[in-house]
Amino acid sequence: MGTGKSGPRFLHTGLQLASLMAVLVAGAPAAADTLTYGGALRRIVELDASLAIAQYRVERAREEIARVETQLTWNASGQGGVGRDLSMFGTPTDRADASLGADKRLSFGPQIGASAGYTREDATTSFSPLIPNPSESTRADVFWRQPLARGFGNPQYNEGRNIAEAEVEATTADRIAAFDNLARRTADVYFAAAYTRARLRNAEGAIARAERLLEYVRGNQRLGIAEQQDLLQAEAQLAGRRAEREALWLAWVQSRTVLNRLLVRGW
Repeated sequence: MGTGKSGPRFLHTGLQLASLMAVLVAGAPAAADTLTYGGALRRIVELDASLAIAQYRVERAREEIARVETQLTWNASGQGGVGRDLSMFGTPTDRADASLGADKRLSFGPQIGASAGYTREDATTSFSPLIPNPSESTRADVFWRQPLARGFGNPQYNEGRNIAEAEVEATTADRIAAFDNLARRTADVYFAAAYTRARLRNAEGAIARAERLLEYVRGNQRLGIAEQQDLLQAEAQLAGRRAEREALWLAWVQSRTVLNRLLVRGW
């Protein structure tokens, strides 16, 4: 009856522990630091170098899209100056001018822009009252330039944009794959450790039962109601349970070590 009850209890204990926690210890199982799978995965994601590198590559690819987009930003320009010239009549004329402009390239090829300017001329001598002195003039221009041949359709921008977007998709896919691999690896190690830990606890209980059985057989042997064969069988059963515990302990240490390495903790 004892053996029949241990199976379901072992299964229940293993599944319950595997669902709730893994035990990470530096020494014996009694000194335990519990950690849920979600908590373990979050910590591993934060510490994993390969995932950080994958995220860095995604950010670099996104920066490349931003760099390509700068080809479509507005460009501002301006200039101004003053000077003195001699008119056609040989009289000095002071000149001052200033101009401002802005232009940008469109994604489908054309270039648009606008500019404005101001000029002032002041001659030292005026030969006719019909000619204003000083004189001022302003101008405003808008333009549309359509590239032809190789420049038609802005291939430099569109090719750069397509390449940058493809790189973002590729690096994002690599990061997702790296995360999936890390999550699967963490799950395998985590639940293997939890399952081994549950089996180890069950083995400890089996040893305790085997020890009680051995003491019971020894008592019966002293009373003369148990044979030497019964004693040998009980001793062999206890030895087998202890050997099973040692094997499980080694498996537990290995699983714990792997998980602690992922968590960058002491082995």
